[in-house]
Amino acid sequence: MSIKPILFNTEMVRAILDGRKTQTRRVIKSKTVRASPFTPSGLEDRHGAEIKAKYEVDDTLWVREPSRVVENNYLTFDAQYLADKEFMWGLAVPERFISDNGDFPKWLTKCQGIPNGCIKEMARIFLKVTDVRVERLQDISHDDVYAEGFPIDYYEKGGENFRHWWIDLWNSTSKDGYKWEDNPYVFVYEFERVEK
Repeated sequence: MSIKPILFNTEMVRAILDGRKTQTRRVIKSKTVRASPFTPSGLEDRHGAEIKAKYEVDDTLWVREPSRVVENNYLTFDAQYLADKEFMWGLAVPERFISDNGDFPKWLTKCQGIPNGCIKEMARIFLKVTDVRVERLQDISHDDVYAEGFPIDYYEKGGENFRHWWIDLWNSTSKDGYKWEDNPYVFVYEFERVEK
């Protein structure tokens, strides 16, 4: 077991906080993926090597959620989580962010958004991986769309179909070549929220 970071956007962090999200799909970025009955993951690359999942069952993940610095107090700073507008006050600046000549990163000095989500010392959401499987993106089931964080008020906001919500969400965050229409292989991670 290990502790690893995982990045979620603001909408998905809200879904985790609300208890709606218990799954995530992460694209397998090799263009040469093929099914294989000879590897534990069921996938191999063009050289016959197994394609392994980034996360394993029992791994604990800390969520890199969108955040921003609201005040810089030189060696400490205050930050805000964008999903629910909660604050973290008086966080010490980790030494790894201070250069040899004493400079701080721009996001800290300019009170900006933190690139790639909050830093590890700010992590407040922890997830335990309970299952990992491989499937094609379009194999997602009705129940899995809900486990991906389907918003309960979607229909009230004019949404027509739960599957449309998922397709729009996926395509808004995926790169060309890995869109819904491309039907890439994905690792499906199921998780539960845990204390640190």
